[in-house]
Amino acid sequence: PPGTAGQDGGQTEWTLADDAVAPLVSDLSALLEDERRGIQHLAEYFMPGGGYWGGSFERFGQGSHGTDEIGCHDLLSLSLLDAPLPGGAVRDLVMDSRLRDEVSERLRQIDDINLWEASEASLDSAARLWGLLEGRTEGMGDTRISKLLHRKRPHLIPISDSVVREVLPLPDGVPDRWRGYRAAFRKDPSLVGRLEGFRRIVPSAGHVSPLRVLDVITWMQGRGDRSL
Repeated sequence: PPGTAGQDGGQTEWTLADDAVAPLVSDLSALLEDERRGIQHLAEYFMPGGGYWGGSFERFGQGSHGTDEIGCHDLLSLSLLDAPLPGGAVRDLVMDSRLRDEVSERLRQIDDINLWEASEASLDSAARLWGLLEGRTEGMGDTRISKLLHRKRPHLIPISDSVVREVLPLPDGVPDRWRGYRAAFRKDPSLVGRLEGFRRIVPSAGHVSPLRVLDVITWMQGRGDRSL
């Protein structure tokens, strides 16, 4: 799970050394360099009525709940990404009114800004919400939390699961995926340009964030034989 800057000697922002970020920049560049393959992956994944359930993730129950609340459609949507919530977590997030209020309060403190533009304060706020979900719900785990928070803040919070971790491992010296991606995108802005370009070329993917484009391309390359 992501940490906060306060866990690192109280500094205002984690600064990652170039040699620590360089392997991640290289991996991201290699993943995105084949434009034809990236376009094909996105077009297949987001094909309306196609075989990839996750292509409906963003639009499932769209507008049913506010941006600062986690509702039933948000919880159900995780099934489309092969991460259904266990009953205990559903119970906690639906029936515990105090927890729901705390989650909404934390969400109100987090703007959905692009990750590469995010301050340390923004990531700290998101990390505190992560910690709340991790500590107060039953059986969530890193993968489910990342997917749930991505649904609520798609430009800021990247998805992380076993496929992402295998295809894009974090190098030594990179504390977590949020700060690793942020540093990589800042070091090589062309990576963001490629993600935006893929999204513009594939109309059916035009509604998703650059982070989701990255997630889909990563997942399709790592586990493209599955239909989720």
